[in-house]
This record gives sequence, structure tokens and C-alpha cells, in this order.
Amino acid sequence: MAVDNGHLEAAKILIEDGKADVTVRNGPARWQVLHLAAHQGRSDLARLLAERAGSQVGAEDADGRTAAQVAR
Repeated sequence: MAVDNGHLEAAKILIEDGKADVTVRNGPARWQVLHLAAHQGRSDLARLLAERAGSQVGAEDADGRTAAQVAR
């Protein structure tokens, strides 16, 4: 939710507190939060997710696309 709304500080807190599962897949596209941040052009959130949250950078969505491939 914090990533979906672009709240970097909220995302940092949730990640640091261990309350964010960044590997959850959402919707028919099966995007992880890293896909969403990349698609929204939120490089700050994408970087946070990749570096500090242990997001699976190479994870593919339902169409076989990585976060880098859906990035704006």
C-alpha cells in the first residue's frame, strides 16, 4: 500500500520493522511491489526495495516481464 501510494518514508518504516512482504504478488499481472514501483517511475522506491528489502529483482510477472522491463 505504501508503494502503491508512493510513500517512501512509510515504505522504509515497514521494511525496517519487518512488516512488509515485498514478494507478495498482486492482481492478474502477478506483479510484486518492485514491478509496481518501477512501472510508476519511482526509482527511489525501486532502489529501496531492491537494496534493503530483498526484493527479487529478476522476478517475472504473469507475462514473463521483470521490473526493469515494465519500468517507465
